[in-house]
Amino acid sequence: MTEEQLQQYLDIEKWKDSEQNHADMCGRYRRCRYCRRSEEHPCAKAFSRLVIRRTQPVPDIIPEWLLPDPPVEQVFGTEIVSEERSRCFETEEVSCRVLRHGKGGIRLLSLTRKISEIQNTADNSAEDAV
Repeated sequence: MTEEQLQQYLDIEKWKDSEQNHADMCGRYRRCRYCRRSEEHPCAKAFSRLVIRRTQPVPDIIPEWLLPDPPVEQVFGTEIVSEERSRCFETEEVSCRVLRHGKGGIRLLSLTRKISEIQNTADNSAEDAV
């Protein structure tokens, strides 16, 4: 999984938790202890730092009030960020929901894929030509 994929996954999970708890959940997870909000992909980098700290001989004591992170290893098969894109989120579905970062904050959008319509039109044109 790439850093960008991990960030998207963590953003979605944080969004769901925020909706469920009626509160902004930023800063409430164990990874948030290592967060630098000014970085690109702050949640992903903080999660990577958390994974590294867990493997060190002197453990960092994490306060109990911080919530556990979403199951990254169960979703991606690993907790280690790499340059290789994970295929776990690739889908053939025509519509999907995504988070959009903008000036006014984060919005949850529903997107519909138009590629399938274009391909069907191209296929029909090819059949008509024959």
